Amino acid sequence: MEKVMVIPRFRDLNLAFVVTGFLLVATMILVVRYQIYLMNYMEWGDESETVVIAKLLASGLSLYSEVFSQHGPLVYLPGLLVEKVSDATISTHRISIACLQLLALLALYCSPLIKSRTVGNSYVMLAATIMVVYISAYFGHMYLYHSVAGLMVVIILAQLTLPAIVVPEKLTLRHVVLGNVLIGALPFLAVTYLPAAILLFIASSRSPFLIAAWLSLIGALLANFAYLTVIGSIPGFLAIHLYLNLFVYAAMPHTGMGGPEAILLSIFAIFSYDFSGFLLLLAFVFAMIALAMNEGRLPWRTFALALAVGSLTVRGASFWGVPFYYAMLALPLIFAFHAPVFRGKALVYICLAAAICFAKLSLMLPYDAQRFQARKIRETTEFAQIVQRLTAPDDRIIAYSFNNFEYLAAKRLPASGSIYYLPHQEFYNEEPVLGITVTACRDIAQYQPKVMLIDKWNAWNRYPWGTYGQCVQEVLDAGYTQIENKPYYVRTDILLAHLGVPSLAAGQAATVDDILR
Repeated sequence: MEKVMVIPRFRDLNLAFVVTGFLLVATMILVVRYQIYLMNYMEWGDESETVVIAKLLASGLSLYSEVFSQHGPLVYLPGLLVEKVSDATISTHRISIACLQLLALLALYCSPLIKSRTVGNSYVMLAATIMVVYISAYFGHMYLYHSVAGLMVVIILAQLTLPAIVVPEKLTLRHVVLGNVLIGALPFLAVTYLPAAILLFIASSRSPFLIAAWLSLIGALLANFAYLTVIGSIPGFLAIHLYLNLFVYAAMPHTGMGGPEAILLSIFAIFSYDFSGFLLLLAFVFAMIALAMNEGRLPWRTFALALAVGSLTVRGASFWGVPFYYAMLALPLIFAFHAPVFRGKALVYICLAAAICFAKLSLMLPYDAQRFQARKIRETTEFAQIVQRLTAPDDRIIAYSFNNFEYLAAKRLPASGSIYYLPHQEFYNEEPVLGITVTACRDIAQYQPKVMLIDKWNAWNRYPWGTYGQCVQEVLDAGYTQIENKPYYVRTDILLAHLGVPSLAAGQAATVDDILR
């Protein structure tokens, strides 16, 4: 007998599913709109650093041996792909983060811990709002390794680790492969994520999929090392990213990473930072308790997961805590798994929550709209205008100590693979390893850039310019003229050609107006 497909009528559909589904769709439309606003919201030196280094790699330089970077190589992959297509701005580079945010939300929505679509719709609606509205306050929308790591952890937790602990029978090969590939990639964003990667692998491993897990992990490691050999240097990776970070930079007092006691204090800082940090601590503790109770008498997987997520706070609060904040979006899946299907009065509460989300996402509140306008990324700077007046598009410049946005504003590449210059670079130079040296002063002396910005920063109020910038100062003294009392230095012959010999010969200091006139 031939089967007849029955199409359900609208009144036969579950009302809760229809309502929450509509709210989720409306939320995601507003989220994408909010992400568009975030493309031009706030500029920060670390993100500019990532973009500028991606441009240098796209120009053909080698990471770690020719381009100095303390970050892992994987963070530059999306930027490198973008730069191969066009000379992109910060806003363009943020598209990769926005796309990764949407993939993380999809991972939450498709998690094996979501038993009910009504619960899943409501959960993702709230998570999406928190992600773009509140985590962006800590630079979670920026093209930074912190953001990439946090979003990868969301996917790992939602698709692999939490299901492996709560509902291992629902794990599939797809979950295992995806999760372990991302676990293997985490340490290539920053060495500080190595403990989290090891602990997540331990917590997620289940006997039916052990071979697949190991093969996926090893495959990810090999792929990342192969990628590193293409864009950079393995000895340079060991010397700069590992040795310099772990033994030079970490030993400096301002990092808070000197020893176990300092690390524990740094971890505690993220929870005592403010009231929201205290609430996060409570949520984290309750989530781990619920997970441990679900696991059984010896909850060693829960313990491994707690250490993994806790290790994400090793650098402390604020923007360093972004991976932890992102991870906290996935931990409530533990409670979502046990949540009842929303019906009746529960829908009223969900609608009220949706109204709050819509109010924040729609930017209807005056403060929200003003905030975006007040902190919009600058289009140019005074130094950038000087550079564009005195140099050609192919000329390269320097912006030290840490003024990475100036390269982007001026639309010029750095004259050195060290795009910034800070004390730990000089400290490393005193005892380099594996034949890898930071070549800032040599590069500058050889290239002789026409224009430089040298602000002689007293780094972290601990290291005056004279303790680490002597070789750069020697180059300045030998052939550069300072503009007014600004940190702008122009090669003397270029300044003479632009202003004319008489004006300088008369002892008159050149001004910014003289150059831009």
